[in-house]
Amino acid sequence: HLLSQPDGRTRAAVISSLPGTSKKEFIKDIRTALKDAEPDVRIASLWALTEFEDTKTVNQSFAMLRDPVERVREAAARALGSFGSAALVKKFDDVLLDEHEVLSVKYAAIKGLGASRHNEAVDVLVKIMDQVPELEQAAMNELARQRTKKSLTRLVEQMKDAEPTLRDKIATVFKRMGEESETAVRALLQEDIPSLKDYLVEILDSTGYTESVIRKLSHREPDIRRDAADFLSLVGSKAAFRGIVLAARDPDDEVRVKVTKALEILNSPSGKEILEDLKNDPERRIRKYTLWALERMKAKYLED
Repeated sequence: HLLSQPDGRTRAAVISSLPGTSKKEFIKDIRTALKDAEPDVRIASLWALTEFEDTKTVNQSFAMLRDPVERVREAAARALGSFGSAALVKKFDDVLLDEHEVLSVKYAAIKGLGASRHNEAVDVLVKIMDQVPELEQAAMNELARQRTKKSLTRLVEQMKDAEPTLRDKIATVFKRMGEESETAVRALLQEDIPSLKDYLVEILDSTGYTESVIRKLSHREPDIRRDAADFLSLVGSKAAFRGIVLAARDPDDEVRVKVTKALEILNSPSGKEILEDLKNDPERRIRKYTLWALERMKAKYLED
């Protein structure tokens, strides 16, 4: 029997191949192998059970987070997070808040939460990042690996009732994500979800993405300048409007039309504060272009 081979690596390789057979009669032997003396066999067994969708055994394998071998703990955490039930998120939470639990196990639990598909895992990671200083960076790193629309939306929602310090930490998480997060946040913004807009704008401004789009207003290709003007209009923050007014004299007609439409927002009650800030901006060019753009807009209305 191949599972009785003396070489651990051979046993691990055999176990890893068994899900490909779709023969569930192997599950019993794989469960037994979870307690094998060879670490690689324990790892292969747990992942094989996830592929066989033996969720009951996977959920019951939480003790593997306390395996003496680090790579087994991490593999167990990833498997439990990826395929475990929502109830396991609560178990991860309990481990992380247990003052008697060792750090190595807590680090494994954080990796498990990072792999989880459940929204509650994001909630727990945010809580740990905020409340447990020694685990803050580990939790932040796992949050920064999130890429699904579902998890990113949940992370943005966490900003709603957060204190300033936590809001800054969440913004830092998005900064660590880099360009991938900026694309995802932009996509969320374009979905026009009113309850999220202020927080999405805050993230885009704080990560420097808004500034990077402003720089595109000087690109030689009109299409890129048009896209930048469109996006800045959608953002609608003070930082965005500082860029928009600079595009008021763009040589491209479409860019100027987009700028004019954006500036209409500033004549509304919600835009009044931004308008006043722009009129008193420290940079002379911003002040000059703001006044020029407003005069141009007034002239357009008179022409119409």
